[in-house]
Amino acid sequence: MDDRPQMTESQLAPALAPALTPVPRRQSLFNVGYAAFTLTALVGVLFPLLTERYSLPVIVLVILIGLAYIALGTVGFAHVSETCVPREITLYLCTQTLLAGAALVIGQSGGFWLFLMPLVSHAAILLPRLLSAIFAAAITVGFALLTAANDGLKAVMLTATQIGVGVFFTYAFSIMLVRSERERSVMARLAAELRVANQKLSDYAAQVEELAITRERNRVAREIHDSLGHYLTVANVQLEAARVLFDSDPTRAKDALTKAQTLTKGGLNEVRRSVAALRSSPLDNRSLPVALRDLAQEGQSSGLIIQFSIEGAAQPLGTQIDLTLFRVVQEGLTNVRKHSTATQVDMLLRYSPNNALVQVQDDGQRRDDLAQPSGFGLTGLRERVHLLAGELLAEATIQGFLLRATIPYDQNQTLAGR
Repeated sequence: MDDRPQMTESQLAPALAPALTPVPRRQSLFNVGYAAFTLTALVGVLFPLLTERYSLPVIVLVILIGLAYIALGTVGFAHVSETCVPREITLYLCTQTLLAGAALVIGQSGGFWLFLMPLVSHAAILLPRLLSAIFAAAITVGFALLTAANDGLKAVMLTATQIGVGVFFTYAFSIMLVRSERERSVMARLAAELRVANQKLSDYAAQVEELAITRERNRVAREIHDSLGHYLTVANVQLEAARVLFDSDPTRAKDALTKAQTLTKGGLNEVRRSVAALRSSPLDNRSLPVALRDLAQEGQSSGLIIQFSIEGAAQPLGTQIDLTLFRVVQEGLTNVRKHSTATQVDMLLRYSPNNALVQVQDDGQRRDDLAQPSGFGLTGLRERVHLLAGELLAEATIQGFLLRATIPYDQNQTLAGR
């Protein structure tokens, strides 16, 4: 339907906007991650103790440091990865670094290098990319200095290279895991938000459908009133004339009955067309001036004197404008027959450069109640005219009643709309 609202990009953007917001950086760690951290730390503690000879106090102290490192690396990491507070992250990494360094200094063995791997992985998860890379490089160099500083620069460089390979592999693998986890979290959140957006769109579509049905009902109601009401009103006038003339002038009474029957058939055909297509138009294959002239002749058959005039050069206004102007004149003539004692009606169709005007002026008695928007006819006309950005004037005058509609049109577009 032409008046059905469409969903534009500007109406869709608010519904989908939540799916485009940044994702807060919060990492989840599976139980397998804790197990891997614990196992790596235990191997880092036990391997040097089993392969080298230490005194009992050193063994006990290194084991205590290892347990503290494991406890902080599980419980502490779970806390800081959940809160993502920079100060707590810094404190966590510094504490773990000191514990790993203490194990290296106390044990005086390079076998404690496994302590560094979980720390590198946690830094990759908790810190931004640049800071985590600097942290990994720093602890690699620091480990090399702590374990090989006494053997000279060459030994320091060799140790840094050997440890650096493991640190690089751990760091790169952790970065890939972080990226995968973030993408998985984003996809899960987007899926949830898209479900919400889809529900909103479904609700909106239901509202649009209900609005379209309401508008179509109003349109059909206007069509029935404007078309069928017109035929029935004219037929009623003819039947009333036949009743009055039945005894005094049977010939004229028969003629009135014939006209009433013709009008009744026309109304019946109008109803059939409305039911079949809901788009029946009295302007099919006729221009607006021709349709209005036929309407004037039809009114004259009921005894009215109708003067129809056209001002300006006829313009192609488009189907909607032509039909609306026709309905205004049709309603004006119907009101004359129903409510007025008029004998003469002036009909005017005026074409201006930017608008078109139709006017119906009768010479009946002044009826101020006709100008009130209580009747469905004028209400429907106002709806029609306002939908086309036009103006409708209905007022009682000294000479009778005036009905006028003015509708703007675009000369560059109306030809295409026709």
